[in-house]
Amino acid sequence: MKAVRYHEFGGPEVLRYENVLDPEPGPDDVLVDVVACAVGRLDVLLREGSFMLSGFNLPHIAGTSIAGVISEVGAAVQHLKLGDRVVVNPISNDHRHKGCVVLGANVPGGYAERCLVAASNVYLVPHAISLDAASVFWCSLMPDSSEPDNFELDNFGLAWEAFCVSDNTSLIHAVFALADAAQAHREMLLEECVGKIILKP
Repeated sequence: MKAVRYHEFGGPEVLRYENVLDPEPGPDDVLVDVVACAVGRLDVLLREGSFMLSGFNLPHIAGTSIAGVISEVGAAVQHLKLGDRVVVNPISNDHRHKGCVVLGANVPGGYAERCLVAASNVYLVPHAISLDAASVFWCSLMPDSSEPDNFELDNFGLAWEAFCVSDNTSLIHAVFALADAAQAHREMLLEECVGKIILKP
């Protein structure tokens, strides 16, 4: 699949659009075909090397604010099916990792055509809400945060319910192709529109 990674810290120019291996879901996972991923402040801090979570490694696929469609379902997953439209809670206390796991921060995230997610970390998106709008949800919760592990896991579902009944139509400033992630990062910094620019594979 195609993804945007960086192999070193620096400015937007370090973002590379390249081929990577497709993730393989375990029994409790789903594979999400990414429809949109918002560019957040945490993405920039990680790319610059000015903030890092335990478990971070280079090369890295960023992207914490993700919405898409389920394309594979793990054998043990009962409550989700192929084709479900979902938004992703990037924070997980995954037993396979030590400490807090944050998609796009210390495991591969949404700057890719597909993203591996624990099934317990996806929420259905009502058809009245576009996946583009859903993708900015996480960034709208924490636009300036550099410490997502301080966010209580239980808050995501409650906040998502509130988002679904709010006016969420005016949150997007610009849309870029995934291959143009570097330009999207430049635009975010110039326009100071954190979480309002989305990437689309």
